[in-house]
Amino acid sequence: MARTDSPYREDASRMSAETDNDREKLLAGLSWQSGHNGAHDPMAVPPRERGLVAFFSRWRWLLDTFLLLVILGLLVERRSGVQAPDVRSIGSDITGFAPKFTSQITKFSPTTAYFPENMTEFFYNPSIKQAWLDLVPMGLGYIDIVPLSPETKAGLHDLPAPVGGFPLNQTVYTTSVTHQLHCLYSITHSYAAAKTGIEVGHGHEHGHRRRDDTEDEDEALIDIDFHVQHCFEYLRQSIMCSGDMALEGDQTTFPEGFTGSDGWDAKHVCRDWNQIYDHLRDKRANDLVWIA
Repeated sequence: MARTDSPYREDASRMSAETDNDREKLLAGLSWQSGHNGAHDPMAVPPRERGLVAFFSRWRWLLDTFLLLVILGLLVERRSGVQAPDVRSIGSDITGFAPKFTSQITKFSPTTAYFPENMTEFFYNPSIKQAWLDLVPMGLGYIDIVPLSPETKAGLHDLPAPVGGFPLNQTVYTTSVTHQLHCLYSITHSYAAAKTGIEVGHGHEHGHRRRDDTEDEDEALIDIDFHVQHCFEYLRQSIMCSGDMALEGDQTTFPEGFTGSDGWDAKHVCRDWNQIYDHLRDKRANDLVWIA
């Protein structure tokens, strides 16, 4: 056997050929994957996919512009604080019958025009009763509403029965704000009577009377008790419903030695009372001038 001949030469050649063959298969597989992904061989992408890619590439600027405008619009809306209107805003009428009233900043300050220091004046000083009457519009907030159409009601017709005792051709409701003032006056009237011992009637000129307008003295006393209890509870719920969150500071009017807050000089966000007054006056159910 010649020195150049080797018993392993044939095996080595065969192994080298097999290795080269495996390498070619591996490279071919990698080449196919690259072409399949479209990274190296665009012709490997199906025609339909090539068309979609070309379409989006051509119009991508339009999509980017649209999205940019949407983002800018959202930022502007957030910065300006624009919110969708709520038909059930605090203190509003759920039927939409009442208009929207503007708000204003009002500073609370003390006055004795409605609650005199000497409660005897409550009965004998005509300016005090007139001040109360000037607070409320003619008709005391009892309004005659035009029956709302189904379209206008649109889910906002959750109303109690109309107030009785009015002509059949009227649909009458009272309003909460004037009801609250009526109750406050009635409580003040009862307090002044208890404080002074003066008996001048129970202050129900046009209000909660018997249907037949007849009652004896005992019934009148019962009427006072039930009405004052009603008014205390009604005002409690009204105050909690409003939920005024104005911040109030140290007292300015308390007697010496008393601490706390009297609420005066605090600023509140209030509705324009003149607008409310005018609206209730214009929609009044009658022309009676009264407070309790």
